[in-house]
Parts: sequence; structure tokens; C-alpha cells
Amino acid sequence: MLEAPQCVLKPMPNAEKAFVWFVQDFAEGEAQMEKFAIRLRSAEDAESFKSKFEASQLFNSKAKNGDEDLTWAETVEDVEEHVDDIETNRTADGGED
Repeated sequence: MLEAPQCVLKPMPNAEKAFVWFVQDFAEGEAQMEKFAIRLRSAEDAESFKSKFEASQLFNSKAKNGDEDLTWAETVEDVEEHVDDIETNRTADGGED
């Protein structure tokens, strides 16, 4: 298996509230390099995102190296998405479900 390159979060040009990064995405089963981007509401949200992004990289690095002093979060089960949208919940004849 290929070693994933270090993922670097970079600010988008002329945008203090937006970032871009490249990572290996395993969503389809096989690793593919993907480009991700995010734009946040405020500079404070952007700084918070950056801080948490970098903290997660440190955590993952420590976990990969077998550090035993890590605190793991509880597993979250997948939850079926519920759409509460009036247009979505109408039947074909225009009535409600």
C-alpha cells in the first residue's frame, strides 16, 4: 500500500475564510487522491477549523505510531437522514404524505 503524503491545509488565494487540501480518499474502496475545499462563515470559524484540522493530524500521527496516551471518542453509528422539507414530503398529486 502506498504511504499517504502529509496532508497540508493551504489558505485559498484572496480568501481568509477558505482552505484547500489534497488527501487520499478511500470512500470508494480504493485510495484516490482528491482535492477538498471549505469556505467558512467567519475568520474565527476558519481559525477554529484550521486548529482542529491540525490537531486531528497530530492525533492520527500519534495513533499510527502506537502512542497509548490518546483519548478516543465513542463510535457514532450511522443515522438515516431525515429530510424535513415541505416540497420533498408531498406526494405526486400535490397532497401531503
